[in-house]
Amino acid sequence: MTETESSLAEARTTVKETKDNYLRLMADMENLRSRTKREVEQAKLFALQSFAKDLLEVPDNLDRALEAVPGEVASGSGAVAETDYYSKLKTLFDGVKMVSANMNQVMKRAGIERVDCAVGSRFDPHTMNALFEFENPNLHDMSVGQIVKTGYALNGRIIRPAEVGVSKGGEPFPSEESSTTNDKSSSS
Repeated sequence: MTETESSLAEARTTVKETKDNYLRLMADMENLRSRTKREVEQAKLFALQSFAKDLLEVPDNLDRALEAVPGEVASGSGAVAETDYYSKLKTLFDGVKMVSANMNQVMKRAGIERVDCAVGSRFDPHTMNALFEFENPNLHDMSVGQIVKTGYALNGRIIRPAEVGVSKGGEPFPSEESSTTNDKSSSS
């Protein structure tokens, strides 16, 4: 065998090995794509599993609260003599209050928090939607007069703004009044 034939045979062997390595690499890449796609699909399906598991405590506690209601009240058949309905109602109230606290804990662990909103606070268009305006000289102008629906944020991003009624006809908030006064005096 001549040197040229020997070099040619060696080159063919190298090409064959390179081609085999290339085909193996391509198969590995396809397997990786398929596995990654499956993992992404599984992650999408079960991403909320932890939240859902925590959330299951809420209906359990609601069921316990409903069990505190006497059967004759739940069925509407009327009051039963010698039954202390005040203590039954207090038990129901305590149960619903516990469910509310439990729900807030579950949401907080998931990064969901209530939007800070109280009657009398300044209306914030970034976190609230004004559903209506009403006259109330006892509240500051453009303050929250009624909360219709609580707002929520997920990890700091508003996912549902609070729905509120806004008062008008009252005094402006102190900071607005002082900035308005300063603007007028600086323009004179």
